[in-house]
Amino acid sequence: PDREKYSEREFELKARLEVLMGGKAAEELIFGPENVTAGCTSDLRQATSLARRMVMNFGMADDSMPAPLYMDVDEYAVLSDEAKHDIDTKTQSLMTNAYQKAALHLREHEKELHRLAEALIEYETLTADEINLAVKGKSKQIAVQRKAEEEAMRLRPAQPPPKEAVRRGGQSQKKRRAVPDMPSAAVE
Repeated sequence: PDREKYSEREFELKARLEVLMGGKAAEELIFGPENVTAGCTSDLRQATSLARRMVMNFGMADDSMPAPLYMDVDEYAVLSDEAKHDIDTKTQSLMTNAYQKAALHLREHEKELHRLAEALIEYETLTADEINLAVKGKSKQIAVQRKAEEEAMRLRPAQPPPKEAVRRGGQSQKKRRAVPDMPSAAVE
């Protein structure tokens, strides 16, 4: 299919790192560094894993290495402390650069960030179109659109219920099928 990707370029991986670091950067910008929550744990885990793969598996360190390397986890385990430190430093460098770029972007677009945060507090979830409205300062339009959509759904004719097998006595019965390797069990 058109959207399938088999490999990603370095700039795409770095952009993904920036997105992963954006949550922590946004919390620091909005609440201050002393009030950051643990909510970014999953993103940090993913970012660290990606940065480490970029260094160890893809030869994409942020420096002028003589030649790129490929190294799996087992090979990393037997490296000297100095070699491990070098890989860890390169991994940290990728993450630090991604964090700094994310933080800069958020500072440059702080007004839009606040608008988005306010819309999320008010509506909890947003579609892509609603995000665009929120960032542009048109959050009231989200409520108008949602109300119009609710009204359109209310006015639609009701769909008939799905047909089910009917057994004697007029009661409906769901089809049952046997579960493999469990001859006495059935699943609805």
